[in-house]
Amino acid sequence: KTLKLSCSTLAKTIQRFNRTGSTQNSPRNGRPKKLSAHAQRHIQRLCLRNRRISAASVAAEVEGAHYNDLN
Repeated sequence: KTLKLSCSTLAKTIQRFNRTGSTQNSPRNGRPKKLSAHAQRHIQRLCLRNRRISAASVAAEVEGAHYNDLN
C-alpha cells in the first residue's frame, strides 16, 4: 500500500531481481535491423531534401551507397 503497487507487480519484480540480479526489463527478441543508423540518417536527409522522391529512387540510392549491414 505504501508503494501503491499491486501485490503481483511486487512479487514479479522480486522474482526478477532474484533471478537476474536486476529489476531492468530484459531485451526483447526481434528481427535485426537491415540498415545502420548512418543509412537511416542518409534516407531521412534524402527525403527531407526532396519530398517528392519516390521510394524506388530512395532504395536505388541506398543500394548504390552500400549502406546495408548484411554480410
